[in-house]
Amino acid sequence: MKTKSIDANFEFRNEYNRFNSVFYKGEPFSGTFEDGNESIQYKNGAAHGTYIIKFDNGNLQAKEEYEEGNCIGGEWYHENGKLSTKWSENFEYTRWNAEGILVQKKNVYYFQNGQISHIQNDQTIVYYSPEGDEVYRRGIGKTNEGKHIQNVEYNHLMMDKWFYELLKEVPCENSDGNRIHWIHRWTWEIFEKDQKRYFEIVSKLINHPNEKVRIHYCNLVALQKFVDYLEPENESNREAFRLIKANLEKHDKINPNRKTKEVNL
Repeated sequence: MKTKSIDANFEFRNEYNRFNSVFYKGEPFSGTFEDGNESIQYKNGAAHGTYIIKFDNGNLQAKEEYEEGNCIGGEWYHENGKLSTKWSENFEYTRWNAEGILVQKKNVYYFQNGQISHIQNDQTIVYYSPEGDEVYRRGIGKTNEGKHIQNVEYNHLMMDKWFYELLKEVPCENSDGNRIHWIHRWTWEIFEKDQKRYFEIVSKLINHPNEKVRIHYCNLVALQKFVDYLEPENESNREAFRLIKANLEKHDKINPNRKTKEVNL
C-alpha cells in the first residue's frame, strides 16, 4: 500500500529513527510512505527496500537500499545529476565533486588533478601537496584517558611552499575546517621562529580565494591586533582590511584589554 505524511493513521514511534518502529493503524507498516520529495519502502514496520529523495527540480538526490531497518548501500547525487557519493554496507565511500572528478575512494582522498591529497589509516592521516610531496601528518584517535590525539608533524619546507595552494585545493566540502585548523597551527609555529615570515604568510591569507580562510585570518588579525604588521592596505586587499577593521571594533568593544601575542620585529 501507499500512504502520505498527511495520513493521521501513520505513526513513527521512534521520533529519532524513521527507519524502524513505523506503524499504520496500530500495526507494523508494510508499503511505501511518501512525504514531499521523499519516499520509503517498509516491511513489518522497518525500512526494507528503496529510500528515494529528490531535489525540488525533480532530479534524484539520493537512493539508498535498506534491509530490516538497516542501510546496506546507497548513492547520493549533485543537483546537476552527477553522482556525488556511493557506499556499500561496510560504509566504504567513493565520492565525486560536482564536475564528476573523483575526490575520495575508501580512505584515500584526491586533488582535482588526480594526485593524492591525504590518506587516512587507523592512527594517522598523511597530507600531500598537489605534486605528491608529503607536507604534514597527524595522529588520530584517542588516548587511554579518552582525550583526542593532537600531535602533528610538519615538513616545514613543503608547508612553506604549499600552504596557500593547500587551503585552495580542498578535496571534500567537509574538510575545509580541518585543513584550516592544522595549517593555522603551523603558522603559529612559524610565528615563534620567524615573525617576519609569519606576517608575510598572514598578509597572503587575509586575501585568500577561499572565503573561510579569509574570514578566519581577518578575525585572527583583529583579535591579536596584528594589523600594523601586515603589508599595507592597497587595492587588492582593501576588502580584507575592511573586514579586519569591523572585527577589530567588535573585539575592542567586547574585550578592549585582551591579551595578545608579543611581536618583536
